[in-house]
Amino acid sequence: MRASYRPVPVTLGVVGAWAGLLAGVTAALAGHLPARAWWPIHKVAAVALVLAWLHGVLAGGDTYALRWIYVGTGLIVAVVALSRYAARTAGEPVEGLHR
Repeated sequence: MRASYRPVPVTLGVVGAWAGLLAGVTAALAGHLPARAWWPIHKVAAVALVLAWLHGVLAGGDTYALRWIYVGTGLIVAVVALSRYAARTAGEPVEGLHR
């Protein structure tokens, strides 16, 4: 929040970048960490995506010209994510990770 240029969007971008780095590191460690520990940490990737998207929408000097592209890509990602979670079956191993 110390940036002189749009402090909130810049901070969202910085936090999003760190969250993306954490998600990338956990992806690299997927086979080395127990699934119980890996899965919740790796979910940070969704947070990184949202923060990066918000940063792009709020901080860009050309954001007004690209607003429909941001909105369109955001909607596409949301629809794909919702369809993925709606299609989840009872036999998926993800459910076993929460026990």
